[in-house]
Amino acid sequence: MIKVDLKELKKYQQVPKINFYPIKRKDNLVYLVKKLEIGTGEIITDGIYRYDIKIKSLDRIDYGEHTKNPHKYEMFVPADMQSINIIDDQDYLVYSIAKRDDKDKDYQSLKFYTLYFTDYRQELVFSIKFSAYEYFFDGFTILTPKYILADIINAMGENLLDYTKEYLIDIKNTSITEVQDYKLKYSMGMLQISPNEKYVISEEFYMPEEDETLLLTNTEYEIDDEYEMQMFGEQLNQYQNSIKAIEIEKFFEQNDTGKIEFLDLDSIQEEGIIRVIHTSKSYVYYKKTKHQSVLKNSRDFKDKVLFGKEEIFKLNKNNLKIEFFTALEIGVDLFFDQDEAFKVYKDQRKVLVRNVATGLKVAEFTRDINEDVVDFYEKRYLHLVNRVTNKEKLIDSTNGIQLRAEELEVFDGIVFYQ
Repeated sequence: MIKVDLKELKKYQQVPKINFYPIKRKDNLVYLVKKLEIGTGEIITDGIYRYDIKIKSLDRIDYGEHTKNPHKYEMFVPADMQSINIIDDQDYLVYSIAKRDDKDKDYQSLKFYTLYFTDYRQELVFSIKFSAYEYFFDGFTILTPKYILADIINAMGENLLDYTKEYLIDIKNTSITEVQDYKLKYSMGMLQISPNEKYVISEEFYMPEEDETLLLTNTEYEIDDEYEMQMFGEQLNQYQNSIKAIEIEKFFEQNDTGKIEFLDLDSIQEEGIIRVIHTSKSYVYYKKTKHQSVLKNSRDFKDKVLFGKEEIFKLNKNNLKIEFFTALEIGVDLFFDQDEAFKVYKDQRKVLVRNVATGLKVAEFTRDINEDVVDFYEKRYLHLVNRVTNKEKLIDSTNGIQLRAEELEVFDGIVFYQ
């Protein structure tokens, strides 16, 4: 694994604090998003950079007025795993620049650019304007090479159902569609478009897993926030958990009606939860778990067998076929490398890693009692963090060599550390 010292990358700057987020690797070149922590928790994006591993050079590759007068602009570059999966297979990325409109200060101008990795040219592909006092831009996710999903927050909305606007933007045909289905807008789950651009896939749930579990298993816990009650009134079933999909043509046809008739692929309500735990380029992996109290009191044999476990399923994005993937014992971690999965078993001193497909042991480690497992990489590297000191550690199972650091991030065969 290649090591990159973040202190050198940051040129030992401490104030303002610099953070780099890798988004793509191409041979010896790594592309990074640079962010600065300004003041009390404010974070701004400060460019897209190319780092050459061989010669250790760092160069900014985006350009324009926003690089000369950064205080006038707000830059956004998607660095979530869903977007990274798309960027990995294409020769460009999309980023946005927002600023007050030069001609009318009451409006915010939002522009989307493509930046090509081949020759670093930029192209303006789409632009919109919105009220600078009523709304603020909250970023976007790349769904496919053609579509992005942008969020614009209505900061003055009196009703929670008017709070957010979501826009599906076709950057190839420069068209924009506002999502009208309120269930889709206010679901906290993921939204994806299949790689073949045939289906829109949605994960539906309306509250964090911990809150939902407490509401359903603890009679002393209840929703008392007026905004949540407003949202979870007759319009939404707050306990609905589902994975659903619709053909993309029907999505656009039905969107204007305000109600999109998704096909329910899998669902569960008061007796359990569904949550997506991983998405690869081709599959969505999700857990479907009945509450342990339901399993314990059930007379159904299958429920008895599942007591103390969670069922994991995988959904093929291109044909919507669902397969059972594995049963995961509660307390056991599950880590993925695209579509290869590993179960990580822990006791107070040891960590054992098994391949889900074969059941065979892949690696074994010793750990400190205060260390938690963060991830497992390349079938050999274990990433740990000490919950007392917050120090991080990377262990190579093949030779026992350890890398200890204040912070660690592993990306496509490179470990960034300091």
